[in-house]
Amino acid sequence: MGLVTLAGIMALLGINDNTAGKEMELWYAAPAAGWVEALPLGNGTLGAMVFGGITEERIALNEDSLWSGGPQDADNPDAFAALPEIRRLLFEGRVEEADKLANQRLVCKGAGSGHGNGAYDPYGSYQMLGDLRLDFSSKDTPEDYRRSLDLATGIAAVSYRIGDTRYERDHFISAPDKVLVVRLTASGSGTLDFTVRLHRDPKSSSERWKNNSKLLPGEKTEETVTPIVAAAHGEGRLLLEGQAIPGNLRFAALLGATLEGGTLKTLPDALEISGAKTVTLLLSAATTYRYPDPVGTCENALNTAAAKSYDTLKTAHVAEHGAYMNRVHLDFDGPVRYGRPTDERLAAASDGKSDPGLAALYFQYGRYLLLASSRPGTLPANLQGIWCDHIQAPWNADYHHNINDQMNYWPAEVGNLHECHKPFLEYIATLQEPGRKTAQVHYGARGWVTHTISNIWGFTSPGEHPGWGAFNAASGWLCRHLWEHYA
Repeated sequence: MGLVTLAGIMALLGINDNTAGKEMELWYAAPAAGWVEALPLGNGTLGAMVFGGITEERIALNEDSLWSGGPQDADNPDAFAALPEIRRLLFEGRVEEADKLANQRLVCKGAGSGHGNGAYDPYGSYQMLGDLRLDFSSKDTPEDYRRSLDLATGIAAVSYRIGDTRYERDHFISAPDKVLVVRLTASGSGTLDFTVRLHRDPKSSSERWKNNSKLLPGEKTEETVTPIVAAAHGEGRLLLEGQAIPGNLRFAALLGATLEGGTLKTLPDALEISGAKTVTLLLSAATTYRYPDPVGTCENALNTAAAKSYDTLKTAHVAEHGAYMNRVHLDFDGPVRYGRPTDERLAAASDGKSDPGLAALYFQYGRYLLLASSRPGTLPANLQGIWCDHIQAPWNADYHHNINDQMNYWPAEVGNLHECHKPFLEYIATLQEPGRKTAQVHYGARGWVTHTISNIWGFTSPGEHPGWGAFNAASGWLCRHLWEHYA
């Protein structure tokens, strides 16, 4: 039912191979033209999409627990009372009458998921954290442009040449150090001259999510949400703070910069860098879903990471990431097309050209996306993994138990990433307590039940229409994952 599932992102973003240690690489000869073409990074909690822009770089940011909404009682006592009558009508062959009554009664109380648009309802929606923007002063046309993602190391790289200077940017999100790391270098006579901003502006979303229904009077859209701009937070740092509305969840992101050469000027809402040869940006994020003081949590993570050298951060990240990704190698005999950009390989494959390496990389990319969006201690991968650039996400980017979250976790055991399965298994356990109440209220039954959709707030009621929302076999299907992990 999801518009963009984790498996869907695999198909949308593209895949590539390269020989001589590059058999796990996606690469392109141009910046991303839209969000689905950007390169995904993640450590399970913090996510990013790297566009690879030249005059302007956009890095779209996520934190896995940034949700609007909150806990609610959506169980409907009228449902159980109507069950005997609905059954009687069905047994008498009066299907249309039974269907009409079911549509009225076998539903949750209240707005439910808002028909997939529940960001401003109690149900809520998974949401964007914000954008990290780098505005470069040079407007020259580059040569030798390359944008890549190494699945084996979890590093997204951008490189190009302007005159005698090669500009390079490496990006990764460290699980050991809990920060996004961006390293910029200029090799040659040129220098790094750019402005850094951090903001949360719904209008920056590259794809809009619209349904076919009309907005109610006074109903909010992303266009009406007030943008949040990060402010200076000490020398060389920017702090983004906000609250998901409706609800009480507060969030924060903290950015810090260090230079080798050049100057750093801290403006009220930006960092201005000029004449540098090397710049390292670090970003941490947190919400009150886990931490009572997200700003303090960000400060602690950033201070700890900033006390380490770039090489130390990178070495720890590559070792930890590689310990998962390098467990599995898949190789198919056939023509080697590793030297071509990913989008060209996809186009050739769609024209019928044989590219067995593309199939192998597709499998590895699925493993990579799961590792990037689901690790021990994090929330499970949602409809879009961890990556979302909306306030109102497609179908709330929630948990759909009628196949979508199951699909997300198909690579877990067969891909030798059993640890990545655990967030989903632990999430299933959190549904039992609210699910017991739902089972009693809706069916007069023992045990526990959940239906088609759930959020991080314990929603186990049916959806707002029984045609899709009354899937009461979901809990049994979810328990299949417990057995699969055990087996």
